[in-house]
Amino acid sequence: MTSTPTSRAAARRPLVAGFVGILLLVTAGAALAQTEVTTPDTGGNVGWSPAIALDAAGNPVIAHRDRDQDDLRVLHCDDPVCGGTEPASVPDSAGRTGLAPRIALDPAGNPIVAYHTLASQDAPDLAEGVVVLHCGDPRCAGPATRTFLPATTSSAFALDLQIGADGHPILAWSGPDDGVAVVVDCDDPACSGDSPVVVTAEGAVGTVAMALTPQGNPVVVHGVAGDGTAAAQTVVVTCGDPGCTSAQRDALDIGPAVGAASVQDVVVTADGVPTILLATVDPSGIVVARCGDPGCGTASTTTLSATEDFAVVQGDMALADDGHPVVAFNQPSGELQVVDCADAGCGGSSTSTPSRGGPGHGLFAAIVTPPDGGLVVASYDQPDGDLVVVRCASTRCASPPQPAAAAVDVSQQRVPPSPDFGGAWAGGAGTHGAPASHVVIATVEGFADALSGAVLAQDGPLLLTPTASLDPAVAGEVDRVLGRSGTVYVLGGESAISTAVVDELSAAGYDVERLAGASRFETSTAIATAARERYGDTGEIALARAFGPEGNPTAAWADSVTGGGWAADTGTPVVLTTSDALHPAVAAWVDDDQPDVTHLLGGSAALSADFDELPGASRTAGDTRFDTARQIAAQLWGQAEEGPRTYLVLDATTPSGWAFGLPAAGLAADLDAPLLAVGDQVPPESAAAVEGCGEQVALIPAGPVDDAVMSALDGADSGACSG
Repeated sequence: MTSTPTSRAAARRPLVAGFVGILLLVTAGAALAQTEVTTPDTGGNVGWSPAIALDAAGNPVIAHRDRDQDDLRVLHCDDPVCGGTEPASVPDSAGRTGLAPRIALDPAGNPIVAYHTLASQDAPDLAEGVVVLHCGDPRCAGPATRTFLPATTSSAFALDLQIGADGHPILAWSGPDDGVAVVVDCDDPACSGDSPVVVTAEGAVGTVAMALTPQGNPVVVHGVAGDGTAAAQTVVVTCGDPGCTSAQRDALDIGPAVGAASVQDVVVTADGVPTILLATVDPSGIVVARCGDPGCGTASTTTLSATEDFAVVQGDMALADDGHPVVAFNQPSGELQVVDCADAGCGGSSTSTPSRGGPGHGLFAAIVTPPDGGLVVASYDQPDGDLVVVRCASTRCASPPQPAAAAVDVSQQRVPPSPDFGGAWAGGAGTHGAPASHVVIATVEGFADALSGAVLAQDGPLLLTPTASLDPAVAGEVDRVLGRSGTVYVLGGESAISTAVVDELSAAGYDVERLAGASRFETSTAIATAARERYGDTGEIALARAFGPEGNPTAAWADSVTGGGWAADTGTPVVLTTSDALHPAVAAWVDDDQPDVTHLLGGSAALSADFDELPGASRTAGDTRFDTARQIAAQLWGQAEEGPRTYLVLDATTPSGWAFGLPAAGLAADLDAPLLAVGDQVPPESAAAVEGCGEQVALIPAGPVDDAVMSALDGADSGACSG
C-alpha cells in the first residue's frame, strides 16, 4: 500500500520563502572537511618552535624544542594524525640547543635537522652557531652525525633548510651581530666540510626564509633594519646556482610598515615567482607579498590579519595541490588560523580556526601539504606546554561541524529573528521566512527523542544541547527566535534534559513544556500527542525502531532518520517501538489514536514482519539504508525521479549522522526536499534517484558530507546522457 502526502503539507505556511538563498547558504557551510587534532608530545614545556616534514607514508616527522630542558626533540609519528606514537627522541641536549629547528628527510627517510645552539650555564664553553644533525635512523634515536657550522656570526638569529636536487641540504641563515646572511650548499647530508657563501654583508639582518626555484636555486628573503639614515627593508636574493655564488639582490618596494616586517616564509610557485609571508609590527599582523617577477623587482600585498594592539604574530606557508599558498599563523590571541589562498597572492581566501581553540593554543605554526591533498600543521600550545598536530583532509581545514552548532545554523537559515529580539542580527535567508511558533530542544547525546520530535520542526527549529547544561549557542538561538517569550518543548525526562536546562529556560521567561515519559517509548507517545494537538489528526502515524543491534550504532536510526523531514512536512507523528512487537505503551496509544495508515519505516530487521498485520500497515523499505531513503522519498514524499527536484544529502554511515539529519527535518519540509543517504561513496540507490540526462537536481548537504561524494552525486544527473 502506498500513501501520498496529506493536503496539510500543501496548505502549511512555510518557514522559508527564499529557496535560492537557503541553497547557497547551507551549501557554503555544510560540506566541511574532516579535521583531526592530536597532542603527540606532552609533559613539561615541549613543542616550542616546531618544524615538520612528512615521511614516504605521509606520517609527520617533527623537530621541536623542550624549552624547560633546552633540548632538541624529534618525533616520528606512526600514523598520519600522530594518534599513536612512540616517545620523542632527544638527539641533542648540550647547552641551549635546538633553537629555531628546521627539518627535512634524506632519500632514506632519515631526518636532517638544522638548528642554532648557544652556550649555557651547564655548558659555558659551547661554541655558538648552526648545527646540522643527520640522523642514522627514521626516529633519530640512534647514532647521528653532528656538524657544527660557526661561520661568520657569533649569534645566529634565524635559519631555513631545503633539500637540493642532489638530495643534500641547502641552508640559509642570518645573524644580527655581524649583519650577514649566508647560504650553504652542502656536499653531503651532514654538511661536513662545507663553507658558507655570504649573500648579504651589510646592515643588521633579521629573520630569513628560503625556497628553491624550479631549477633548484635558492631564493633567500631577509630583513635589514633601518639605521636612522636608511629605512628598514625586506630584501630578496635570487641565486643563480644552488650555492648562490652569483645572485641578484632586490629590496621590496611595498611600504614602510611592511618593509620593516619580519620575514616568516617564502614559496616559489610553478612560474618561478616568489610569494613571501611577512609579520608586521605596527599594526601587528600577517601580510602576503606576491612578487611581480622572479627577481621580485615589484610586489603587491594582501593583509590576512591585523590589529592595532601589539602582538607577536608568526606564521608559515606551503603550496597546496592547486599551486596556491596555504598559510598557518597565530592570531594575536595565540589561536591557530589557517588561510587557504584562492590565488598566488592570497587575493581571495578561505579562513578557518582548526585547533583546540582559545588563547595561546596555536603558536609557532609550521605547515606542510601532503601529496594527496590537505595539510598538516604543528604548533605550540602555550597554556599546556604541548606539541599540537592538526591534520586536515582539505586545505580549507575547517573544524569538524558539531551537531549542536549545526542545528543552530539550520535554524538561522530558516527562521527570522523575533520582533522582540534585541540583539544584532546579520541577516540571512531566514529573514525572508515566517517567525517560529515554538522551539524544540532535544539531547545531543542520543537520537531517540529527536527522531520523535522531528515532527514538531514543521513550524519551529529543532535544537540539540547536552543533557547537563544548556549550550550557550542554543540559548542564544532561542532568544533570537522567540525573543524571551513563547513555548519551548523540551523532549525527554531528566536523564535526557536536566532540570538545570529547564530552570534556565524558565528563568529567561519561556513557557517550558516537557514532553516525556518513563522511557523513550512513552516520550515518543507524549510527543505524538503534542503533534496531534498542534497539527490535527492526519490519519497517519509512522513507527520506527527504538534500538539497534549491539555493535552497530547507526542501525537504530538509519532507516528512520530520512523520514524525519517527511514527518515535519506532513505533521505525522513518529512513534518508537521495540523491533519484535509493539511496545505496550505504544500499543495503548495506537489503540486510542486509531490511525488509518501506519507507516513502517525500514525492513523486517528494523520492524518484524508481525507489524505488517497491523490495521492500515504500509511498509516503506529497501534492501539497504540508502534504498530505504530513496523509497521514503518516492513513496511518502511522492517525489518523482524526473524533472527539477531537490534533495538534502546525509551521511548515514557515521554515528553522529542522526544529529545532523534530524535538525534538518524542518529545512527538508520547507524546501519539499527529501533526504538521500550516502556514505564515503555514492551508493547506486542514491545515484539512481538523481540520474537523468540534463535533469536539474539541487543537492544540499545536511551536515558533513565528503566533497568527493557530493561532486560524484552532483554529476550523476548527467550519467544517462553518455553513450
